[in-house]
Amino acid sequence: MALNTKKVAAIIFDLDNTLIPTKEADDEAYELVREVIEEACPGYDTAAMTSKFRVDLGWNEGCDPDGRLTVDEWRTQLWESTLNAQGITQYNGLPARMYATWKRERLKRMVFTPEIKKMLVDLRKEYKLQMMTNGPLEPQRRMVFTPEIKKMLVDLRKEYKLQMMTNGPLEPQREKSQVCLFVCLFVCLWLFLGVQAADDD
Repeated sequence: MALNTKKVAAIIFDLDNTLIPTKEADDEAYELVREVIEEACPGYDTAAMTSKFRVDLGWNEGCDPDGRLTVDEWRTQLWESTLNAQGITQYNGLPARMYATWKRERLKRMVFTPEIKKMLVDLRKEYKLQMMTNGPLEPQRRMVFTPEIKKMLVDLRKEYKLQMMTNGPLEPQREKSQVCLFVCLFVCLWLFLGVQAADDD
């Protein structure tokens, strides 16, 4: 019987809920949004509001399905609809404050933990490391190129030699199998030909 001499050469990581604790960041951000709502509109079911936003956001993959509104506009509109569902129609800028709080607080919590950093240090000794994001293009790129996260990823690339790839000009952008196939192809080129991912400014 021939021995299996194949060796794993690279490891591909997803970003959300793999390298960074996205769900935990979301949970904590929603709690802070509930405080904003309670202060502006006491007595309403804030848990139902954040739950509705979460469902609506996930149902449409984080962006306007019609492509007419920017991510910020569309997500602010989602918060407005959560207020409408509770019978709140006088906003005084509340949807924008809700969105700004949620966006700011979740991004602050999207960090690489010491445990993840140690894992990457250990893995880079034997494997090439690749990170991919496979959501819709605009939300993913906006998150990855937020100044705080971009700096963190640049540091990780330098320190851990972690290559990064976002969902680029793939059509349709929501076809996750195409994204995975494209990343696997890139990793092969990277391993055997030394091809590097381009930086985005």
